[in-house]
Amino acid sequence: MTHPKNLNGFSLIEATIALAIIGIMLTTIFALQQSALKASFGGAEKAERIILLKNALYSPSIMRENHDEELKKEQQIKEPKTNIKISQEKPPQESLKKYPIEQISARAEWERWPQTMHEALTTMLFIPPKKEGTA
Repeated sequence: MTHPKNLNGFSLIEATIALAIIGIMLTTIFALQQSALKASFGGAEKAERIILLKNALYSPSIMRENHDEELKKEQQIKEPKTNIKISQEKPPQESLKKYPIEQISARAEWERWPQTMHEALTTMLFIPPKKEGTA
């Protein structure tokens, strides 16, 4: 016969409490892992859009000969689905307005549920003076 005081093992309450503690710890670990993955994918998505913007800014149609006409361009990229808007303007700083410089801005917009994401790049373009005809 066994005596009631010689029972080995855990009671049902002790096992339930241990499982609850392990569950709480695993839940926080999974939540941290999920947020790290989300940040990683968001960073990769943003880097991909920045490369698209850089390619759009330095395309031959932007680096053009005729700088007298105003530049406004819109480009739709299917994969990854992105809308790129390119515009040209004079530099906003008063000290730079006297130099032959253009400020060209490109802005990417893409849908990422539940909001629209944005990224922008700006480049300053020096416009060399037009050559006078030599006789």
